[in-house]
Order: sequence, then C-alpha cells, then structure tokens
Amino acid sequence: MESLREQSHSTTGRRSHNFQNTLVIAQTALGFTLLLASGLLIRGFVNVRHAKLGFQSDHLLRFLLPLTHARYPDAKKALFYKEYLPKLAAIPGVRSASAGYPAPLHGHYPSAPVEIDGRPNSPDHPMTTLIGEAEPGYFETLGVPLLHGRNFTAADDDPQAPFVALVNQALVKKYFPHENPIGRHIRPDLTELRNQSNDLDPTIKSDREIIGVLADFQQTSVIDPPQPMAIFPYSQASMLMRPAVVLRVAGDPMQYKKSAQTALSSIDPMLFLLTPESMEMYLSRISGAQRFETLLISAFAAIALFLSGLGLYATLAAMVAARTREIGLRMAIGADRRDVAALILIRAAALVLSGLSIGTVIALVAARGLSTTDWWRPLLFGVSWFDPRTYFTILLVLGTVSFAACFLPAWRAAKVDPMRVLRDE
Repeated sequence: MESLREQSHSTTGRRSHNFQNTLVIAQTALGFTLLLASGLLIRGFVNVRHAKLGFQSDHLLRFLLPLTHARYPDAKKALFYKEYLPKLAAIPGVRSASAGYPAPLHGHYPSAPVEIDGRPNSPDHPMTTLIGEAEPGYFETLGVPLLHGRNFTAADDDPQAPFVALVNQALVKKYFPHENPIGRHIRPDLTELRNQSNDLDPTIKSDREIIGVLADFQQTSVIDPPQPMAIFPYSQASMLMRPAVVLRVAGDPMQYKKSAQTALSSIDPMLFLLTPESMEMYLSRISGAQRFETLLISAFAAIALFLSGLGLYATLAAMVAARTREIGLRMAIGADRRDVAALILIRAAALVLSGLSIGTVIALVAARGLSTTDWWRPLLFGVSWFDPRTYFTILLVLGTVSFAACFLPAWRAAKVDPMRVLRDE
C-alpha cells in the first residue's frame, strides 16, 4: 500500500498532475472568457437585427438614378421625377412610389445652421439640424408615421407655394420642448449645401414653415440615436441632392427591377437603375461585418469549450488510470462506490471552479475595458458589459460540459473491481 502511494505521489507524478491541472484551469478560464464574449456579441447582434428602425423595411425596393448634371440640370431633374414616379406607381403590384434623400440608414445626412423664431442663436453654440428632401408620398412609402400636421403634397411643388418643412421628434424635443412646432418658422442656411449650379441663388436663406412632425427613424445607422432633422420638398430644396427612389410593393421587391427599368427606359433609354436592392438585403449587408465578427469569436469559443471539456476528461481519466489499484484497494477495505465517484467529481469541481474564478475576473476586466472602445461598443448594442443573464447562461453551459466530461471517468472509477485488483497484487 505504501509503495502504491509513493508511486502515485512521486516527483514525476506530481509534476505531471500539476501540469495537467494548470492546463485544465487555463482552458476553463479561456473558454469562459471567449464564451462570454461570444454570448455578449450574439445578444448585441440579435438586438441590432430586431432594433426599431422607425420605418417598415419589408417589401421595400430602393435604387438611385444616374442623372448627370450635363444632361439633367437642376430644374430638369425635378421635372424628371414628376414624370417617372407616376409611371412606377402604375406598375401592377406597386403600392406606392416616391423619392427622397437620403433614405434611412443610407449615406450621410448633411447638416446646416438653423435659426428659429424667438430663439437666440449663440455664436459659440449655434443651432444646427440635419437636412433632407423628399417628394410627396416619400414618408408614407417608407412607413414613417406622421405624428402631427401633414406631409408634403403636390401643392407644395407649385412655384408660388410657400416654403415649408417637416421636422422629426428629435428636433422638436431639442428646440421646441413642451411646445407645438406646427406653424412655427425656421431659417436654415443652405449656402454650403447648394448644388454647384447657377439655377439657384446660392445665398438663399428662406424662411420655412413647419407643417408636420415625423416620428424618429434611424438615419445613419441602427445604433446611433436620431438627430434633429428638417426635410424640405424636393422642388424647394436649394441644394437639390440626388434622391433615392423607393417602392412599396407586394411580394419580393427584387422582382420589380425589370418593370422599374422598363418605365425608366420609356423616358430615357440611356438611363439605368443604380444599385437596386431591397431594404432587407441592405440591412443584412450592413450587419455583415458584425455577423462575421460574432461568428468568428463564437467559433473560437466553441473550440475553447471543446478543449476545456477534453482537457478535463483527459486529466480525470489519467488520474483514474494512475490510481486504479489505489481505488480498488480502498473499495476492498470498505470504500463505497459513491464515495469513489464523489472523489473524482470533487477533483473535477475544484479544477472547474478555479478556472471559472480566474475566467470571471479576466472577463469582467476585459469587458469593462472593451465596452469603452469604438470597436466593441457598437457590437454591444443594447447589451450591458455586465449582463447577468449572459453570465449565468455561460456558467450553465460550461458547467454542463464539465459535468459531461467528468461523468465517464467517475463512472469508470466507480466500476473498478476490487477483487481483480487484489488478484493482480
């Protein structure tokens, strides 16, 4: 008996066991850290995919038109859309068609200084707003709710019509708190945003009446909060930016590309649809980088989880194999099989808990630090770096794998035949 103990606790054996134990602890800590990162990223990705966009992204087709200034000067552009949009609306299956700049989540919204009736404009902190433009029916086509007032109509395109504007909730909250903005006037300075053309007065600073308030929608990204924005009728916008055409259709939006091209060719055979895609396709594309990063870290986490379980299993199996005779002798002198299995499980629990403790500390420190970085923060959209539900889920997953890894070695230890060990002795 003493010789067995000396053999099992020899210097070489202790070193081997210590190395195996350290390896299992390190694998468990790494597995926990990567699993936690993966869990947080998955939750952030799910939140992005299910975020409230402020408009209806289904059954929506969007494309641009290459209207060059040489062939279509500013005034002719406005007339072109007046002819093209009704043709699109007449296509069977098209529920509505309009155009505006820019579409939600597309491109860069320009900004401009703005003056508001009765509000002092400090030179040090000037009031500014994002600028957009739209044809009648644009926000109805997108499915952006109108909260107060009215949307643009064909009457606003009349050359004699007064200059008007739509604003969003963010602008109302910032510049008209606890006030009704309908009927109030704003004066945006569009000098820097004008189209490089002599068709329009580049110094125009027109007074515009607010006629409606739109619900907020995501402007440049899913995660950035909406900013104050004013939208003008396309025919009244002094910069005349190139609008995007949007179609609300029945069925698959991509099936309407051919019909939209046919309607376009009937006006100008030289023109073509530029980057046509459904809004669902675009949302999937802009989330592609986040999806890849989430899948990559999840793959590393899965490998770490597998290695953690495999390392724990190998360590316990080696321990059972090395102590088979000792276990048999213990059972021969009265040790219960449950006690033997408990011995293996306790050993496994000590290793796993050590790894989880180290992994938790590393994960908390890393998550807290990364949550302030520009790369990590957007990936954790709607998720706290310390998310109890994610931590608990990862602990449960890792605990389940660890239990499965130690089950077979514990079962083998409990099945050691003491009579056979005695005969071998």
